[in-house]
Amino acid sequence: MSKAVWRGMGTVAVVGLLVLLQGCGGDSGSTTKAEFTKEAKNICNKAEQEREEVASKLILEYQEREENATPKKQEESVLRLLKVYEKTTSALAELDVPEGEEQKVEALLKAREDAAAQVKASPATALHNGAPFKKPDDLAKSYDLESCSI
Repeated sequence: MSKAVWRGMGTVAVVGLLVLLQGCGGDSGSTTKAEFTKEAKNICNKAEQEREEVASKLILEYQEREENATPKKQEESVLRLLKVYEKTTSALAELDVPEGEEQKVEALLKAREDAAAQVKASPATALHNGAPFKKPDDLAKSYDLESCSI
């Protein structure tokens, strides 16, 4: 498989990982929307770097073994990348939510959780289409968190 395909798979898998955001944050009165957004973007930017590292390692593993990525191996790779997404989701869930933004953030987290669950149940969905991630991506973008979308 080419590097571009692996990176594409990494991107799709990350979307799945973002779906796993859990919770609604902590104390909702102490953080402004600008502070929340800045912290969330930092988390997602770090996750993107980590996702790229994992994707690069996966590509290297296949190249070193001179193997083709079978559908089963591709799904295993998606699940490895999903771990980064889950970690990111947990970090986002720990952020304090700005007062008055609880419903929006909760909707984003729920959408991410649902998408991750879909990808875990059927990793191939992350390879063939981005459907599980459409809703969380749209919600992230509407909250000025493009870096948290896949």
